[in-house]
Amino acid sequence: MTELKSTWADEESLFPYKDGAAGEILQAMRSSQIALADNAPKGTQLKLLLLLQGKQKLYFKPKRYNISDVIRGNIYAGYDRHNSEVFTYHLAMVLNYKWVAPSVIRRIHFNQDILAHATAGLKRTMVKNDKGLVCIYGKCYYCKVNETVCPDNKGEIEGAAILYLDKQFKVNKSPWRRSYNNMKMEWENDFDFCKKVSMLLSTKRILNLIDISIIDFLIQNGDRHRYEVYKNKIILLDNGKGLGNPMLDEIDILAPLYQCCM
Repeated sequence: MTELKSTWADEESLFPYKDGAAGEILQAMRSSQIALADNAPKGTQLKLLLLLQGKQKLYFKPKRYNISDVIRGNIYAGYDRHNSEVFTYHLAMVLNYKWVAPSVIRRIHFNQDILAHATAGLKRTMVKNDKGLVCIYGKCYYCKVNETVCPDNKGEIEGAAILYLDKQFKVNKSPWRRSYNNMKMEWENDFDFCKKVSMLLSTKRILNLIDISIIDFLIQNGDRHRYEVYKNKIILLDNGKGLGNPMLDEIDILAPLYQCCM
C-alpha cells in the first residue's frame, strides 16, 4: 500500500472511496506485509503500531472478547471491542459519513508478524503466561502486566487494523462528555444545555456533533469524551467502546440531538 497522501482528504471525504478505492485500501490493510511492530505511543488501551512494507502505518487493536460476550456495568465499561472499530467504519459509510478511519479485521501471526519485527520497546512489554506462551501487555495508561493478549492455538492474534492518519488534528473536549465518576455533568441536569453550547460553537459544529451522537447511539458508544477535527469536520476515531451490551440502550448518548433539535 502506498503511503497515505496528504492530498487524499478533500471537502467530501477523508480518503478515496469511489471506483473501488475503499475496498482496495481495506484489502491492503488486511494483507500487506508487516515491517515493524511497536507499542502505540499513547492511549488508555493496549494497541500496537504497525509499519507496513509500503511505509503505511496501522493501529492494531487486539481482540479482547468473543463476539457473543456481554459487557456489564456502565456504558464505558471494559476493554475496547475490536469489532466495534470495524463495525463503526462500515456503519458510517452506509450513513454517508465519510470522515472515518478505515478499519478491517486482520489476523496476524505472533511469531512471524509481531515477534520477528518487534522493537526493543515492544519486547519489553511481553511476558510468558502459565502455558509458556509469549503474550503482550503493552504500554498504555491502563495496561497491566497481568492483563495480556496471547496468540490462539494457531499462533495468531485477531484484531482491528485501523488506518493511521498522519495528520494534525485539532482535539476538543466534547460538551456532552461524561464525568467518569458519580458526579453528574451539567448537560445531564440542564435540558436547555444546548443554549449554552450554541454560544460557544457554530451551528455547523453542533450539527456535526449531532451526526456523531447518532452513530454513537447506534453502536452504543458512550465514551466520546473528546473529538478530533480536520478540515472543519469531526473525524470518527477511537470507536472501540461500542457493541458492549445489546440489551441496553443508553438514550442519553443522543443528548446533542434531543437537547438541540427538540
